[in-house]
Amino acid sequence: MWPRYQGIPFRGAVPDVKKGDKVLPVRVGDVHVDIFELWDDEQRQAYADICSRFSKEQTNCQLSMEKWIEVEAHNSWKVMVRWIEWFAEMPKEGEYSEKQ
Repeated sequence: MWPRYQGIPFRGAVPDVKKGDKVLPVRVGDVHVDIFELWDDEQRQAYADICSRFSKEQTNCQLSMEKWIEVEAHNSWKVMVRWIEWFAEMPKEGEYSEKQ
């Protein structure tokens, strides 16, 4: 289990954030894109595993796009999925987040 900052997993060394700090963790997203051929058992299971991540209450994953393409030759579907995996991390050198 990852440590959390404001409800999302914290990536990297966890700072000792104090009230009044000018440099605060920022929210960043890793974008993932995959195409699954659902007639293939392994790819269908991988698709199901990813989809189950969106349904968990404490998830840091967000579905961004899903596009279905019928493949008549296999009497099945291909599905393209784009999702974002959110994390908190300290800003890089020269970047900062200041409380509003």
